[in-house]
Amino acid sequence: MFTRWLKTVALLMFFVPWPAHALLTIEITGGSEAALPIAVVPFGNEGFAPPEDISSIISNDLKSSGRFAPLKQSELISQPHEGQQVNFADWRLLRSEGLLIGKVSSQDGENYQVQFQLYDVYKSQQLVGKRYNVPASGMRNLAHQIADIVYETLTGEKGVFSTRLAFVTEIKNADGSKRYALQISDADGASPRTVLQSRQPIMSPSWAPDGDRLAYVTFENAKSEIFVQELSTGKRQ
Repeated sequence: MFTRWLKTVALLMFFVPWPAHALLTIEITGGSEAALPIAVVPFGNEGFAPPEDISSIISNDLKSSGRFAPLKQSELISQPHEGQQVNFADWRLLRSEGLLIGKVSSQDGENYQVQFQLYDVYKSQQLVGKRYNVPASGMRNLAHQIADIVYETLTGEKGVFSTRLAFVTEIKNADGSKRYALQISDADGASPRTVLQSRQPIMSPSWAPDGDRLAYVTFENAKSEIFVQELSTGKRQ
């Protein structure tokens, strides 16, 4: 699989004339008119306050897909954190088809237990419920994973919120020269990290199947070359 992936990157290089380069712009202008109404209730917390607002991350993920229309917090009739606190009749009044609740607890402020339940409001039925133990540093990624679970449960399609983006930025300096940077981030653009900087163009970043390596085309040696870089160590070949 790795060899096939690298051949694909090599093939892309032959179709990119040097020094030409393209700028990719992604713009989300709005969601679908048939977006599914869903209530994402702020997760309750016990003990230490969590380092990330899990419910906001989940809500933003779902909204960005265009397939969901999360209710505004000001529209929420109540804020249940456990199943026995849910009154489905209230949520039907808001025409919310899905309801996500959860809570976060911690004993030391460094490690957390996160649990959630997703309900079908009109069937008054729990669709899925899970519990996780996660360090503070993994809280944001867990929120993306939960958004993926909600998305797949309600649409039948796998979500991509817990994946990462690889992209190239171009900065013009005051003297007219340019600097390029290969960056990675969460799927929502958060937690950006620079992998490589160069005065020469960087192109065609492509993820390896293991998710820990990036292949890309660079012109730093005055010719087009493919490098594969390990993100965990920074080594490249």
